[in-house]
Parts: sequence; structure tokens; C-alpha cells
Amino acid sequence: MILNTLSIFLIVLIVFLLLGVLLLGIKNKKQKIEIKAFDEKVQRLSSEIQSNEKEISELRLKSNTSYASSQISKIENLTSELEKYKTYLEEEKIKSQEAKMKQYDFMSDVREEVKSNVEPILTFVDLLSVDIKEMNLLHYLKSIARSSQKILLFMDNTIEIAKLELGSVEVQNRVVDIQNLFYTLIEEHQPSADAKNLDFSLEIDENMPNSLIMDDQKVKDILNNLIENAIKFTPEGYVKVKLMVNNLDTRKNEVDILVSVEDSGVGIARENQNKIFEIFDAKENAHVAENRTSGLGLCLNKKIAKLMNGDITFRSELSKGSTFKLLLKGVEIVLYSAKDKIDEENVNFSFIKPEGGKIMVIDESLEDRNTIEQSFIQTAVKVFAYEHPREAIVAFKENKFDIVFIDLEVLVGDDSAVSKVIAKMSKAPVVTITSRSLKNVEFIDSGVNVVGHLQRPISKMELFKISIKTLNLMHLMSTPVNINIKQSDLESVDIKKSKEFLSVHYSELEAIYQEARSTNDLSVIQLFSETLLKLAFKYKIKIFSDFAKELLEHTERFDIDSINTMMESYSGMIKKLESL
Repeated sequence: MILNTLSIFLIVLIVFLLLGVLLLGIKNKKQKIEIKAFDEKVQRLSSEIQSNEKEISELRLKSNTSYASSQISKIENLTSELEKYKTYLEEEKIKSQEAKMKQYDFMSDVREEVKSNVEPILTFVDLLSVDIKEMNLLHYLKSIARSSQKILLFMDNTIEIAKLELGSVEVQNRVVDIQNLFYTLIEEHQPSADAKNLDFSLEIDENMPNSLIMDDQKVKDILNNLIENAIKFTPEGYVKVKLMVNNLDTRKNEVDILVSVEDSGVGIARENQNKIFEIFDAKENAHVAENRTSGLGLCLNKKIAKLMNGDITFRSELSKGSTFKLLLKGVEIVLYSAKDKIDEENVNFSFIKPEGGKIMVIDESLEDRNTIEQSFIQTAVKVFAYEHPREAIVAFKENKFDIVFIDLEVLVGDDSAVSKVIAKMSKAPVVTITSRSLKNVEFIDSGVNVVGHLQRPISKMELFKISIKTLNLMHLMSTPVNINIKQSDLESVDIKKSKEFLSVHYSELEAIYQEARSTNDLSVIQLFSETLLKLAFKYKIKIFSDFAKELLEHTERFDIDSINTMMESYSGMIKKLESL
């Protein structure tokens, strides 16, 4: 009896919610159509006025004043009509905003009312689950609980869409460790994938910057929904998450990132694909009775993506799987400065161009010039530092420079005059020194090769990293040290998975490791670390995933001694794993 009552209540509640939101949506859609019609009318009238004004100018040149006068009269009438429609347009926009506000207020009230009724249902379900032993009744209880949770999720999503329509949702950007964000995502969804025995993997582009400025919570919300759907609608096979660099603009210090979530699941029928992002029209697969989302999830995801200067697209084939892609454009790359807590004790500038080189510095800041000069003072690299660009001209004529550090404002100021002069006198890569974000800086294509940026106050670590990366030389000194691994660290390792890991290690990873050891190339060491992290994560060998994470951190900081210590110890770790 209680179960029947709860079921009837939930059905009535769902119908009420659907009708309420549908009616508000229809009204909102009608207002959008009216606004679009007025907007098109305004644009047409404006274009017609411009055309007539041009015609009048031509007639005046031809001294055809009588016809010109009639056209002027026509323009006056059109202008009057234009002002009228502009007024209509503004009035409709105000009405639309008021309607959206009412919609939001209404849905907020409904959510609170629904919440106050659904939460007791969930409490009753929990209590009944303790006493009821019959399997069929327990099944009904679980269905009621799932439906209740979906209603709460539905209401939350509805509120978010209303807030987006109202324009009250803001992007909260902050510094984000992009690798940590994605590895955490995978860890959270791994149990669901394991429960279905799916091959669940993550691939991160080696060119992806480590830290970005973005709204990580909104990105995580979108990806949580895409990954949940992929796992849910994949009975067997795989779910692959890939984080890729779609476009890297070093000069603007920004990157377009592309995240794909690919599955080998049930797919989406062609006739349903054009409705996938519409409210209440989420795809229903022929083999699956449930919707791919709550009916709002993907719609909400797409709106949030657009808010962050991005979009969500997909391709799918029935019975073969789907791939959803999240593209975020113009994501700012983090520039670290001396204000950030970065370990700089192990920075050794003598590794940079030990055979000798020349660096040009053009910067009004004495502090910046001194930082760069002092950094290279005990090296084979000679620094030419100048306060003003005109002082550097003679040096450019007499020397071939390996790299140029220059104040950003000097480079882009005066219609990029200095940039044009440098381009004619030197082919050296250029690194700018700045106190501000490069988000809205306009670079004129003058021929200067901007390869990176330094944030004030200059961090010696960042100066070292960009110098060694740009000059493409790295000489490491080997210091063999073994890292002791306790037997207890290996006891939790699954024997079968360890054998699979070792097989892949020798077929894929060993060659990269040997290249990293023989060349001491940081880019190869980083590739080795990232590949090892993926494999260790896939086969759940924690000591190796921890090792890879730590090695990546030392590589990022150019901690030479630690890098050598860890690289030397890796072969011993492999031997201990083989002994299990």
C-alpha cells in the first residue's frame, strides 16, 4: 500500500513538473521568435537606409538634386520606422528578461517544494529497506529511490538552465592542474567501468600544458555526465577519454583543448541524433529503454560549454558506439612568477649552452635585467642587457643572438615598430616579459618568432625552463642511487595484472626508457613518465603510478639530481616486480 502510494505520488509529481517546464519553455520560445523577427526587421531597415544614403551621395555628385530629395524623404520615413522597431525590440527584450526571471523564480519555488516532498520519500525508502526482505519489494524500493534521485537531479538541471537563460551564471576561472583534474576524473569513474569489465582508459597529449586557467568545476560537471553516459550505455568493450591540444598559440599564451569521450556502446539512431541536445528529446535507443540523459543533462552541458567559449559535438552509429567531443577555445596557459612558491635551489644555469651562447635582454626594469644577468653570470652564456631598444641596435648588428628577452609592451607598442626592427636584424626566438595576462594582447605578424613568456617578477625556475626548452640542449650528470622498495609495497599488487604490465613494459615502454637514459632528453623523460603513469594506472600498480607522478614533478621543476636518481632506480623496481 505504501509503495503504491509513493509510486502514484512520484508519477503525479513528474507529470506536474513536465507540464510546468514545458509551458514555460513554449512561452520562452515564442518570445525568442518575436525578438528574432524584430531584430531581423531592424537589420533590414538599417541596411536599406545605408543603401539609400550611398545612392544620395552618388546623385549629389551627379547634381541630380530632385531625385536625391525624394530619396532623402524616403530615408526619413525608413529612419522613423527603424526607430519604432528598435523600440519594439528593446521592449520585447525587457519582457523576455522579465519572463525569464519569473521562470527562474517559479522553478526555484517548485524545486524547494519538490525537495521537501521527495527527501522524506528517500528517508522512508531507507527505513523500509531495513525491514522488507522480499526481493520483488526491494526491487520496487530501489526503483522509487532511483526515480526520486532523478527528480532532484532534474530540478537542479532545470534551475541551472533557467539561470543560464537569465544570464546569471558566471565562469569562475582559476589555476587548474589539468593532469590532476583528469586523473581524478578517471579514478572516480573506474569502479563503474570495472563493474562492467570495460576497458577504461585516459590519454593525455604530451604537448598539453600542465596548468591552465579555467572553470574546472564546470568542465568536471560536463565530463562527469559524458563519462557516466558512456559507461552506462556500453554493455561491453571500452570507454576511452582523450585530452588533446587542438591548437596551441604560444604567442597569445593560450590553447584550444579538445576532450573526446569514445565508447563502443549501443550508439544513437540517426533519426534521433538531431534531437540529442534538445530538452526532453534525449535519444532513446532501440535496445535501451532509458534515455541517454535525464532529458536536460546534455542540453545543460552544451549551454555551459558555449558559456566557456566552447561547444559539444558528437558522432554516433547505432550498435557501434558514440564519441562526444568537448572543445574549449582560447584557454589561458598559466605563467608562473617569483611570487609562486617554486623550489629554485636546484636550478643550475650552467646546463644551458655549456659551449657558449649569447642572450639579448631589452627591458626598462632593472630588476628584470639583473635577474637574467645574475642567473647566467657563472655560465658560458654572455648576456647583453639594455634599458631601451635603440641601445640594442648596435649589438644586434655585431652579434648573432641565441634568444631575445624583451618587455611585452616594448614589443607590441607603437604599432609593433620594435618588433619589425628585431625581425629584420635577428632570427633569434623571442620571449616576452610581462606583468599582465596575454589574453587580450594583439600581436601583429611582423616576422618575430615569439616562443614563450615570463611573468614578473621573473622566476629563475621559469627562466631556466624556457631557456633550456628554447635552446634545446640538456646535459645531465648521472648519479646512480637506488630507491628501496619494501616487500609490503608489492604485496597488494595483483600477480596477473603485474604480468600484463611487464609484458606491455617490454613491448612499449622499455625502448622509451632506454632512450631517456642514453640521451638525457627531458622531453623523452617526460614521455616515459606519462606513458608509465598510464600503464600503472591501467593495471592498478600503485608504486609505479606514484613513481611516475613524482618523476613528472621533478621533470617539471628540472630537479636534475632527483631525475637521475629516479631514472637509475627504475630498472631495479622492474626486477623486483618480476620476482613476484
